[in-house]
Amino acid sequence: MEKNEKIIKQENREIGVFYEDSKYASLIQRVIIISVDGVMLIVFGIMILTVWTITSDNIEEMPLYLFYIWLIVSYVYMSVIRIFGIRTLGNILTSTKVVNLEGKNPTLFQMTLRFFMLVLGPINFLLDLFWLTNDPYKQTLRDKFAATYVIDKNASPLGTGVQTFSNYQIMGFSFVFREVKKLT
Repeated sequence: MEKNEKIIKQENREIGVFYEDSKYASLIQRVIIISVDGVMLIVFGIMILTVWTITSDNIEEMPLYLFYIWLIVSYVYMSVIRIFGIRTLGNILTSTKVVNLEGKNPTLFQMTLRFFMLVLGPINFLLDLFWLTNDPYKQTLRDKFAATYVIDKNASPLGTGVQTFSNYQIMGFSFVFREVKKLT
């Protein structure tokens, strides 16, 4: 009976997918994605400022709500559109997309977490790039937190595995991330 309980527990665990190593976004692709999307966010900011300058009589003071408008536009571009399978310009140029551990479009929560990890932690960009070079699934820390992959847009899963929780020690902190362990 104990053996059956283990089987039942195993069957109740979430199943995830993994891909061929070459199908995960490389370091160069990640740098291109972040650079291109960063330029797009700057363009959005310039467009908002231009519209405000043309329509406003008071050019000397920039109201704080313009920053909030830019933040919302950035959030929609970097997060909301991706839950519908729409890729950013950076993803289009590198032929990549963001998926969750099941290989499906990520949830709004996952993309929101990825967005705020990028926006709120400027040092995270460098740490992400360093982390990416040693991770078997080429996930950045943002991807680890959000349980997402950045993969080739035409990638098909190589196999499935059980989603488990793995403990990592990073800069003196202990984190638990959901990962897919390949079934043997």
